[in-house]
Amino acid sequence: RGQRSAGAEAVRQLLVRLAEDRFNLVVLGAFKRGKSSLVNAIVGRPILPTAVVPLTTVITRLSYGQPEQAIVRLESNSLRSRIKLSEIAAYVTERENPGNRKRVASVDIQLPAAFLRRGLVLVDTPGIGAADERPAAETYRFLPESDAAIFVTSVEAPLGESELLFLDAVRQHVRKIFFVMNKVDQVDAGDLTEIMAFAEQGLQSHLGAPTLALLPVSARRGLQA
Repeated sequence: RGQRSAGAEAVRQLLVRLAEDRFNLVVLGAFKRGKSSLVNAIVGRPILPTAVVPLTTVITRLSYGQPEQAIVRLESNSLRSRIKLSEIAAYVTERENPGNRKRVASVDIQLPAAFLRRGLVLVDTPGIGAADERPAAETYRFLPESDAAIFVTSVEAPLGESELLFLDAVRQHVRKIFFVMNKVDQVDAGDLTEIMAFAEQGLQSHLGAPTLALLPVSARRGLQA
């Protein structure tokens, strides 16, 4: 019965996305890879909280809307609360909502951004591989709702075993995946070339793809620009 209910809910979510002409582009990866920073760089504003420690604990969606606002949905009921963008950290971060004690199911951020206007939804997710596995479980549960993904690794520890195992799970649900190497501003050009070659070879071997594009980015510099 539980599997049938989960399947029915997945079908319902798919029909809702089709009816709303909504496309979920989901940012995925291990913790501390700079996923929230990358979302901020894409948006061009520091909307999502960032830190040097594992931070994001709640699925956070950015979509088009006016007025600019954030909507919090709790696990216990269907009621939603509107909050200011400056209050988002109180609901989506381990620092201000440890162990998700506020029982937040998701946060939806509405922005009058032109690139979101045609139904694109940019989704930030908790990273996998942290000591507390509960936030990552939410990311796994969200995978069936993903239409495409940006898979983020970084120069600090590119493509460890846990990342590759997670990538296998992602591929079961997501057909189109963009691969990003973040934090390239933290190493010199010679080291970056070696890191990129190592990661690309690892991805090609793991995926059985002779050619694969791994995009080097610096989310921090991108936001500054």
